[in-house]
Amino acid sequence: MRPSSLEQAFVELVQSTERLNDELTAAKLTAMAEETTALAQAIGYKLIELCDQAELAREAAKESRAAVAGSVNMPAAKTAIARVEEAVGQVTEHLSGELLGSESLRELNRLARKGKPWQTWASTVVDGLQRAQRASYQVFHAMVPCLYELLERALSNGVSVQAHSVGQEIHLTSRDFVTEAT
Repeated sequence: MRPSSLEQAFVELVQSTERLNDELTAAKLTAMAEETTALAQAIGYKLIELCDQAELAREAAKESRAAVAGSVNMPAAKTAIARVEEAVGQVTEHLSGELLGSESLRELNRLARKGKPWQTWASTVVDGLQRAQRASYQVFHAMVPCLYELLERALSNGVSVQAHSVGQEIHLTSRDFVTEAT
């Protein structure tokens, strides 16, 4: 059976967090292959931290996918997707501001001028960091259809109002909507 558009959006979110994890792991392995300089060690240790954040994002994405499989659990999906955003936001911030920031790139260029082996290593590290940065942006792009589908689901549940001679009675068609409204 083909997954619904809601489920498919969350499958793609999980896949994007897995790609981020893979890219960060590859960058970490490259950086840690050369631990003879303080710069290489600093980059390697920072990438270990970012891999931990990416793993948190991946686990949260899996939880969000489980929350929309079958009967949709809106609060659980909302909480899990917020954790994905937080973890990937931290990864993106550290990649952009710290590892691919001007100071770090200047240090990598200085190291690359020491000779061919360092030039190759520095170039490979920068390439890996840039691939990880693109993967982090792809996670954010994958979150958009998830949020759209959740919003559409919440809005489609709707509210019906019926007037009676004694007053009004309001019927909500979904307990998820009631939870979201409170």
